[in-house]
Amino acid sequence: LPAEETVTSFFAWLEQKHPGWELPKLFVQVKIVTGCRTLDLCKVRTVDLGTEALTLTAEVTKTREPRGVPLPAQLARAVNAHAGPVWLWERSVEESKLHRPSRKKRGVGAYKPTTWRWTIQNLFREFNESRPGQPRLRPHDLRARAFTLVASMTQSVDATAAALGADPQTARVYVDAAKAYDKSDIMKRAAAILLPPDAPPPGEK
Repeated sequence: LPAEETVTSFFAWLEQKHPGWELPKLFVQVKIVTGCRTLDLCKVRTVDLGTEALTLTAEVTKTREPRGVPLPAQLARAVNAHAGPVWLWERSVEESKLHRPSRKKRGVGAYKPTTWRWTIQNLFREFNESRPGQPRLRPHDLRARAFTLVASMTQSVDATAAALGADPQTARVYVDAAKAYDKSDIMKRAAAILLPPDAPPPGEK
């Protein structure tokens, strides 16, 4: 599970690396909120974005079931403002030429979800390389973060899996139980039911 300061540092680094480039920042923020896989999010079309929520259709989810994810109001407005005509992130084609010029990209004219995925993964790689000896951050770590934080709220693997569009077995892989569940609080609440009801009071034979 990534430390919160590592996640914060990534956004600070991104602003310094590519000042004014909003699209990758918005992409990562939506990924954080949805807890979905990177390529799934790259495949989303603009028609699937509403004013308050994003729909991950059956065509893009691993479970092949649609999932609607509410977005914070400010994030929803920002994503709508940067949405492409067909693909949600298709502005990345032209914006990457400006912010990350490359000879290989000059001939790219159409949006490809896999290309945008590699751009995002490269940004995380460059972030890690800029911080030798410090905690690393991978796009997939944000999925583990989402599962763990939702589990800490639901206190249920099954409920967490349902909310994040995964099966319980997958949820167990991602949830960091040590951080999701307060063992001390659980045992305090459990103490009242663990002792047999007919147990003699302490000090009595």
